[in-house]
Amino acid sequence: MDRLTRSSLLPGILVTLLAAALIAWMAPDVFFHPNAHQFMIGGDGFIISYHLHYFTRFGSGIRLTDMNYPFGELIFMTDAQAILALALKAIRSVWPNVVLHVQGIQHGLLLYSAPLAALFLWLSLRRLAIPGWRAVVYALILFTLIPQINRMVSGHFGLGYLWVLPLILWWMLRLVQGDHRWRLTIVLTIVLILFGLNNPYLILICTSFLVCFLGLVILGRMSGFLHADIPVWPATLVAILPPSVVMGVVKGLDTIPDRVVEPWGFHIHVAQFESIFYPSSGPVHDWIHALTPIAQVSGEGIAYVGLSATLVMPFLLLGWWMRTFTSRGSTWAAITPDRSLNVLLWSSIPVLLFSCNILSSPWLAWIPEKLPVWYQFRAPGRFAWVFFFTYGLTAAWWIDHYLIGARSGRWVWWLRALAILLLAFWGYEGYTALRIQKDKPVYESRMSEAELATLREEALAHQITKDRYQAIYLLPVHTGWTDKLIQPDYFWSEYAGYRYSLATGIPLLTGKLSRISLSQAARSVQWASHPWIERPGFASLPDRRDLLLVMQKDATLSEGEAFLRSKARLLIDGEYHQVYALPADAALDEGIRQANQWITGPDGPRPYSITYDQGQLPIRRTFDEHKSDWSFSGQGAMAIEPGWDTLAFIPLTRHDALWVEASVWFALQPEHYGMPGLRILEKNPKGEVTVSEMTWSASSKDIVDGWVRCSMQFPLVWDCDTLFVFSEHIFPGLADDLLIREVSDTIYTPVPGQSDRFFLNNYPVPRMLPPGTPSPE
Repeated sequence: MDRLTRSSLLPGILVTLLAAALIAWMAPDVFFHPNAHQFMIGGDGFIISYHLHYFTRFGSGIRLTDMNYPFGELIFMTDAQAILALALKAIRSVWPNVVLHVQGIQHGLLLYSAPLAALFLWLSLRRLAIPGWRAVVYALILFTLIPQINRMVSGHFGLGYLWVLPLILWWMLRLVQGDHRWRLTIVLTIVLILFGLNNPYLILICTSFLVCFLGLVILGRMSGFLHADIPVWPATLVAILPPSVVMGVVKGLDTIPDRVVEPWGFHIHVAQFESIFYPSSGPVHDWIHALTPIAQVSGEGIAYVGLSATLVMPFLLLGWWMRTFTSRGSTWAAITPDRSLNVLLWSSIPVLLFSCNILSSPWLAWIPEKLPVWYQFRAPGRFAWVFFFTYGLTAAWWIDHYLIGARSGRWVWWLRALAILLLAFWGYEGYTALRIQKDKPVYESRMSEAELATLREEALAHQITKDRYQAIYLLPVHTGWTDKLIQPDYFWSEYAGYRYSLATGIPLLTGKLSRISLSQAARSVQWASHPWIERPGFASLPDRRDLLLVMQKDATLSEGEAFLRSKARLLIDGEYHQVYALPADAALDEGIRQANQWITGPDGPRPYSITYDQGQLPIRRTFDEHKSDWSFSGQGAMAIEPGWDTLAFIPLTRHDALWVEASVWFALQPEHYGMPGLRILEKNPKGEVTVSEMTWSASSKDIVDGWVRCSMQFPLVWDCDTLFVFSEHIFPGLADDLLIREVSDTIYTPVPGQSDRFFLNNYPVPRMLPPGTPSPE
């Protein structure tokens, strides 16, 4: 057991020190100089570090204000490690220099606490009656394979605390074995509340395990199949109170009504058989893959237990079968002869099934449909971490009990030799896993005070201060993690923008925040819409300070982004990025004014008779025949069905080869992730498809009133006699105002019943005609 004496204390100390040595070997620069290095200078890890640094330096209250200016975001809804960020902010009030050590504190908490995982695994193995020195070997092997190590190195710091799940395992074993201590239960409850507020995903993973454990305890007491009298109240406290507190805090403080109800990933980022029992990389993966192909798995679902542990599985199942159907007095719950191991395994199996996307099966799919909160688990594969620990302990117990612990028979030494071989190979896989992490690049800190001081001096030389500029807008437009509006990443604009923000305290107008308000995200993207579209403008911001535009130098800008840049003044011309000043008095409505002047001038639009069924371009469909409560213009919008839904079926008269644009407006709805796509098919008189092209609306920057313009240009071949226009999406939606025109034409369309705007090429343009000026219609 784990009652420590002087003789048993030494293995526990040793396993902790050896685990620390392994972490130091894996990441020596960060381990020995945590404040001077960082794992990531881009991607999620860099953004998460930026959040923590900014909040420590400039934060107040419980809102993260470094992005999504001027709204910010509730810190508990972000990956900013809320509890750590709030603690550092509180420390700043009494020790201002804490801002110089944020990186070191963040890394130190992760790396220096990691050996506790090995200690709790060792304590759990001791609970399974494995001798102390052998338990050291098993604990270290399992420690090297912990899937969360990749999270720690990849910068997902809130998920990188390796010791939380092993602590739960140890507590469970104590409870099952009748060695409960309320003091430990209360400590565990507090730990789960703090880590749940720090990163809600971690509490969800832990809670799923604990709730299944509680259910098993209650069922076992009612039916007696566990042959155990496990206390209910400690299990209830630990399983129910932490998630209740965390969800109560988050729900009570969250005021955003339009977060995406079903984020992307619930049916994608899942665990599979291969992600648990086959390696995803390394020499062993290559050997197995050469013999039999291994399916590609989602990185979120990797919880590889090791090949040696995998080889134990058939013998474990065989023993279970024999105990269940051939042994008297045994029950179906006896996967192993050890009762406490059985409780752990049965508690983790429902969690494993959830991680493997069992809720997508036909007989269970109704659960997330009736309770959409399930969809918030955008990476169910992470829940397989629970099974990694429970099965890892089981495999270690089996090897020790049946191979090393064999006491008689002529096969004893052969069994022990086999155990040594399995452990050696298992350890080699652990070494390989750490080696893969060790080979990842580590960088000198880009958020150190020396780095920021240099940037601060550069900014001051160009009078870039928070007093003069209220926000930074990244070009190309920078938004993500909404699962609706998806723009490609541009490393140098993000890298430079975050660092200028940290150096000056100027927040980002755009940004990447999980589950951000859809309307707020759309508003920030609309700044980069086409010049004919009305931007939110400086009137939507708190004051009249200027904006900074930070741009990757070689990036290709959209027409709207280029227009923004044309109104700004170049301040800094770096090797890979540029910084512009966009003055508050910039004529952001210039494109709108020019459009208004053009439609009344001598070169204005020629009159078109635009109908849906005329057989020649231009063709417009308003969908007014489809009555709906929400439309982009006119009386209605078309409710589009999942899959391909026909927006237009157009027989064409004879024509020359043309270059054509099709555009339509899709509603930005929060019920599901993703946005519809626009697909066109051209058929010749023989019924053959001659052209098939498609584009998604999620990357469009043209947004007005919660609608997104989706457009594509394509060749209309000379022998096309039928043109099909489809929407394409896996969810229902709304479509309105379809226009198909020659690219060389500019199409003016009045909006019936709306005198305040008109359409040019299917862009809604605010009407700015002087009083008395006749409109073209």
